[in-house]
Amino acid sequence: MKKVVIIGGQFATGKDKQGNFVAQTAEGEEIFVLKNRMDAIGITKDTPIAELEKMFPLYGLQGTRTFNQRNPNFDPKDKDSKEFLEETTTRPEIKRVFKSLADLVHVTTLGERIKVEEIKVIKQLRKDAELTDEEIQAIANESIGSDFAEEEEEEVTTDVEIE
Repeated sequence: MKKVVIIGGQFATGKDKQGNFVAQTAEGEEIFVLKNRMDAIGITKDTPIAELEKMFPLYGLQGTRTFNQRNPNFDPKDKDSKEFLEETTTRPEIKRVFKSLADLVHVTTLGERIKVEEIKVIKQLRKDAELTDEEIQAIANESIGSDFAEEEEEEVTTDVEIE
């Protein structure tokens, strides 16, 4: 998913609107955000505009949503009329919203941090069990994949100290 900076936006209001949010990104795009995603971070359509403006920037993970197109000829009185067509369309959509850059970075780096922790545990097991490099490589390949050797090389360039 693409990381985006949300610099503004507004809730959709009026007849037939469900209170979803239209986010304005730093790249100049307007991207749809489901109401419940904004609710999850404590921002609702009832949040005063002055208070909302102070909350920006927000951060998001953008994906896409695929859905069936609405039938412009739909007639609810006609039992054979279909509200949605077979044709689908996609639109950009912000899947997660974060109040801080730190929260976004925390979530998007979890996979890498898990790998680092796995390597730490494997190295400690090797040390404790006095395994050879070949034995530990076989264990690593089985548990976290064959890229263990590459990860091990990469960790030398990080700030994480692993013995």
